[in-house]
Formats: sequence, structure tokens, C-alpha cells
Amino acid sequence: MIAYPIKVNTGEVEKLPDGRPVEGGDLMTKKTFENFELSFEWKINKSGNSGLKYNVSEDMSQKYGSKYSALGFEYQLLDDGDEAYKGKLKPSQFSGSLYDLLPAKNIVLKPVGEFNCSRILVDGNHAEHWLNGMKVLEFEFGSKELDEAYTVSKFNKIPGFQDKHKGHIVLQNHNDESWFRNIKIREFKN
Repeated sequence: MIAYPIKVNTGEVEKLPDGRPVEGGDLMTKKTFENFELSFEWKINKSGNSGLKYNVSEDMSQKYGSKYSALGFEYQLLDDGDEAYKGKLKPSQFSGSLYDLLPAKNIVLKPVGEFNCSRILVDGNHAEHWLNGMKVLEFEFGSKELDEAYTVSKFNKIPGFQDKHKGHIVLQNHNDESWFRNIKIREFKN
């Protein structure tokens, strides 16, 4: 068996019969997950920006999101060292972070164009983000830290965004080419 990476392509795309470009979107699991360990490998191009989302609520996305983007927690994937981002982003908007909520620490990325290894663990109210073998973030659902981060985030007008949901997992289409491979999930029975 040969495994091929999934490429989220945002470059030249096919046109519809009437000449309009095909409009992309996120790739979402049919199944929802509550307690799990998810591992995946990813790479992006120079200046790349993407993410893997979890805790995604379809109801919340339809009520508060755009028609092309799922709302949920995002494990940020970014070319952290690119000059385009220096001084322009919050600490919670770099790789491994819980996007716009909690910053990752001790980030060591592979060079642009090489695959990084990531892991997300959600077990009960406890969650962790791992990057290239190192734990870079941990938090608790319902904690003061997460609730305070929510109040100053771009999500603060979405009731219950910071709460734990049985949700979908999403590969984000963020207008930058990105690749994903070796996506594996293990559910926990609680």
C-alpha cells in the first residue's frame, strides 16, 4: 500500500464550465470526536499559513461562520520565521498555538518545505498540543486561563466557543498550499 499526502491546493485550480474558478473549502470529518489523540504530519510553503481544527461545531459554524470556514479550535500551522509575520501577530497566532487563544512555547520547526510532526490530545477537560516530539501547550476546558483568553480573542462574540464540544476535525483551506500526511486518530472511551 502506498500512502499519499493530502495537498490543500490554492494555486491554479480548474474552472467550472461557465469559466468561474472552483471555490474550495475546508476538509471535514463526517464523524465527531470528543476524547482522542490525533497525530499528523504537515508542511507549508514559505510564508505559509494554515491550520488543523478540532472541537468544530457545525451549528456554531453555520450560525456565526462564513460559508467556507469551520469554527472550532485551531492548531496553528505557520512559517513562523517569515518576515511577513514579525511584529504583526499575537503570540497565540504562531505554530502549535491554540489559534488566537493560547500561545505555544518552545517551538522548534523543521525548515519550510519539510514535514513537521504534530499531536493533539483531548482527554476529559485536559488538552495538549505537541510539535516535533515536544509538548508546546496544555490547557483545561473550563479553566480561568481559557475563559480569559476567549474574552480577548476574535471569537468572543460567539457564545460557547471556548466550551468543549463533541466536534469534527478539519483540515483548513487558508489560501496557502499545505500538505498533510500520516493522519491518525485514536479515540478514548470516557
